[in-house]
Amino acid sequence: QPEIQIQASQTEVCHGSTVILTASGAHSYQWSTGETGQQIFVTPDESYSYGVTGTSLEGCVGQAEITVDVLPVPEVSMDGLLTVYCENDNPSLITAIPEGGFFSGSPLDDGYFNPGSAGAGLHTIYYQVTAVNGCVGIDSLQTHVIAFDQSIELGDDVSLCPHESVVLDAGEGFETYYW
Repeated sequence: QPEIQIQASQTEVCHGSTVILTASGAHSYQWSTGETGQQIFVTPDESYSYGVTGTSLEGCVGQAEITVDVLPVPEVSMDGLLTVYCENDNPSLITAIPEGGFFSGSPLDDGYFNPGSAGAGLHTIYYQVTAVNGCVGIDSLQTHVIAFDQSIELGDDVSLCPHESVVLDAGEGFETYYW
């Protein structure tokens, strides 16, 4: 009977991580996952014991098992960023939970995203938290800042009586107008 062994690239991983399992001691291998071959890649959702049956050239069979423990990743979420800004829009406060993490990507000013200082273009903000178990949770938000280099001039102020009307003209050069 062959002496089958399994080596794991890691036996304790954060949720979502991939582990390489490598069997030795036989000629061919059948894993409990249904896969065959000496090496397999697994991404367990929870702690799980993987088994392998190895067969020697002479047809003798041996088995081995290894457990991969899965650690929880912190749930992270961010809020407060609009999907689209004009460069002249007011800054937005970006909040994130749980506390204790850090922001990266597009810069924030005291927790505020300022489209004017960020400038036109696509911007991504990340928030990352590392749990006590060493697992990392990350969330990201993305926004598009649109350059605003035109001003709208509607003319002089006008006083109207209830039965009078006036035509306002914002001029050309804009895709959409909101009144």
